[in-house]
Amino acid sequence: MSIFNLWNPAVPDQQKRALEFVITPGDAYGIAEGTKSFFAQAAIALGVVINVVSWSVEACRSKYYTDFLGESDWRDNWQLVWKARVFASRPIGALPRRTAP
Repeated sequence: MSIFNLWNPAVPDQQKRALEFVITPGDAYGIAEGTKSFFAQAAIALGVVINVVSWSVEACRSKYYTDFLGESDWRDNWQLVWKARVFASRPIGALPRRTAP
């Protein structure tokens, strides 16, 4: 299993220097504020090599990424995820097309 899973990368039309994506836990349970190195490696894993200038992380809950829908504990249904936004020194451009492994 991976330490984290990265989902739904996007470069917003209005902010071409930003890379947004969702992080879900794999073997790890938290990222706190993250580090520059962490987000540079996350971008590489998504097929984008950038010079990371800054980043933000927002913890939230989502039913979309859960494997435990229908469990009695609400935390199983509403899994903890993080919305990340990474800012690059230059515009990012189009993301590479992904193929299934």
